[in-house]
Amino acid sequence: MVKLELQYLYDKKRVNAPPNQVLNSLQQVLHLKICHKNWLDVVNVALTCNFTRDAFDRLIVAHAMLDNSILISKDEKLTEHYKNCVW
Repeated sequence: MVKLELQYLYDKKRVNAPPNQVLNSLQQVLHLKICHKNWLDVVNVALTCNFTRDAFDRLIVAHAMLDNSILISKDEKLTEHYKNCVW
């Protein structure tokens, strides 16, 4: 989902690098890995994220919520509604 969101932001010229470049950099610098959580579990949690109608935001937050992971975002709405969201 994050990769798809990065492509969306790249297409809208809101980020300067394509998703693979961003993710590869994060993997090298921060040793981040793509997780393989069950997609239906993520969607079911996303259905409860009623603070936004944005499907990307709901899915990204839900993915983090499944195991209380840290979510990195500068989106104020996300940081307001998800306690483990940092920027």
